[in-house]
Amino acid sequence: MANLELKIAGRYLRAKKREGVISVVAALSIIGIALGVATLIIVMSVMNGFRTELMGRIIGINSHVSLYGQERGIDNYQQLVNSLKADSRVVSATPLIEGHGVIFNPNFKDAVDGIQVRGIRKADLLANKDIMNKDFFGEVTEDSIIIGSKMAQSLRVQVGDNVSIITPQSVTTVFGSIPRKKTFRVGGVFEIGMHEYDRYLVFMPFETAQNMFNYENKAESVGVRLKDANSALPFAFEMAKKYPQLNPVDWQQANSQFFGAVQTERNVMFIILSMIVLVASFNIIGSMIMLVQEKGGSIAIMRTMGLPRRRVMRIFIMVGSFNGVVGTFAGVLLGLGFCYNIQGIQHFVEWVVGAKVFSPEVYFLSNLPAEVNWGEVGQVCGISLGISLLATIYPSWKASKIQPAEVLRYE
Repeated sequence: MANLELKIAGRYLRAKKREGVISVVAALSIIGIALGVATLIIVMSVMNGFRTELMGRIIGINSHVSLYGQERGIDNYQQLVNSLKADSRVVSATPLIEGHGVIFNPNFKDAVDGIQVRGIRKADLLANKDIMNKDFFGEVTEDSIIIGSKMAQSLRVQVGDNVSIITPQSVTTVFGSIPRKKTFRVGGVFEIGMHEYDRYLVFMPFETAQNMFNYENKAESVGVRLKDANSALPFAFEMAKKYPQLNPVDWQQANSQFFGAVQTERNVMFIILSMIVLVASFNIIGSMIMLVQEKGGSIAIMRTMGLPRRRVMRIFIMVGSFNGVVGTFAGVLLGLGFCYNIQGIQHFVEWVVGAKVFSPEVYFLSNLPAEVNWGEVGQVCGISLGISLLATIYPSWKASKIQPAEVLRYE
C-alpha cells in the first residue's frame, strides 16, 4: 500500500508545463533551505575554528594556571617552582615578570609602540615550542630581547638592531624621579600567527625584567602548565588551599569575558541563521497549497475510490518532505565543501577584491579557521528536516479535508 502512495507522490513531483509556477516555487524552497543549511554549517564551523585556534594560541603562549602573590611579588619563587615540578600533573613551572612599557627605534622618530613585556628565563623560553617554532629566527641570549614579527615590521628593525624600552617604574636621580629606560639588542623574532602577540609582546631576560619593573629578587608570578589544560580550574582551587599566600588564576578565568563573548555570539548567530531555514519553509507551504489546489480533482477521485484521508495526507507529506530532504542534503554538501576548502576560497576572494577579507588586526588570527563538528551538522540537519516536515502538515491536512462532492460537482 505504501508503494501506491510513493508512486502518486512521485507523479506529483514531476510537474507538467501548466504547473511551472509550482515547480519554480518548489525549486526556490529547495534553494532557500540549502543556502540556510550551508550558511549554518559554515558559520558554526568558523566559530568553532575561531574559538579553537584562539584557545590554542592563548594557552600555548600563556600558562594554564598563574600563581600571583597576595603582596607585591613572590619572594621564595624558586622553592615554589621546585615544589610544583614535583607534582605529576605539572609539565612546567616558570617564574615570570610582566609589565607594560614603550618601545621605540632610535633611528626613526615615528617607530614607537606600546608593548607588553614578559620577563622569562632563557631555559624556560627555549622550552616553549609555541614561541620557538619553525618561524622563529635569531637566538636567545642573556642580554637581548625577543620581539614579534609584526612589531619588527612596525619598528623597522631586524635581528641585531638596537631598540629602547621605557617602563613606567621610576628611578630616583639627582634631578628627581624619571622612568626607567634601557637599550636592548633584538636577539630574535617570533611569529605565532596571532596578531595581538606578534605585534605587542616582548620577551625580556628575567633578571633584567626584575630590575626594570622593581621586582628585585622576586617573581611577579609563577606560570604553571599542566598535562591537561581542562584540569586548570580544580588545580587552581587546590593551589589556593595549599598556598593561602598566593592567588591562583586559571586560563579560563583570565579569558572568561573573551570566550564568553565568543560563545554568546555563536549562539545568537545560530538562532538568527536558523531563521533562513524557517523562511525557506514558507515557500514549501506556498508550493504545497498551490499543488493541493491544482490537484483538487485527482484528490477528489482518489477519495471517491476509497482512499482514506490519512493516506491522502501522507502523500502530500511525502511530496513536501522531498523538498526539505533535497535542500538539506544539498546544503550539507555545500557547507562541508566550503569549510574544507575555506583557505583556498579566502585567498581567491582576496585575490579578486585585492584586499584582505579577514584582517588580523580585527580578528586576531591571520587565516580564516574552520572546524566541522559532526554533532552540530547533525543538529542542523535535524532542525532543517523538522522545520520542513512541519511545513507540510497544514497543506497535507487541507488536502485530506477536500470534499469530493464539492470538487466534482463542477467537473
